[in-house]
Amino acid sequence: WHKPEYDISLSAKFAIRDIIFIRGEITNYGKSFAKTYSSTGLSVKSEPMESWMDINLGIEYRYTKSLSIFADFYNLGNTSYMRWYNYPVQQFSIIGGLSYSF
Repeated sequence: WHKPEYDISLSAKFAIRDIIFIRGEITNYGKSFAKTYSSTGLSVKSEPMESWMDINLGIEYRYTKSLSIFADFYNLGNTSYMRWYNYPVQQFSIIGGLSYSF
């Protein structure tokens, strides 16, 4: 269950003078099937789930070797899909932060 017919992923990373780092990823999952139960729980059936594509982008700026700031952009296509049955993914989202290592 939930195993897609195919799973294709393409990712790339670029570095500009070891200061700016750009990451990109495109993922495509094929059609899959979910196991569902009747309201009584006595019968089981297979529910088809459509294929989906996800595009992500990340940018990082390293001010020093130990201090950097980043922003990640998920689901750039703002598509609505379910990776697991009846659990929709978050549509377009942004996460950012500051990292310090010592």
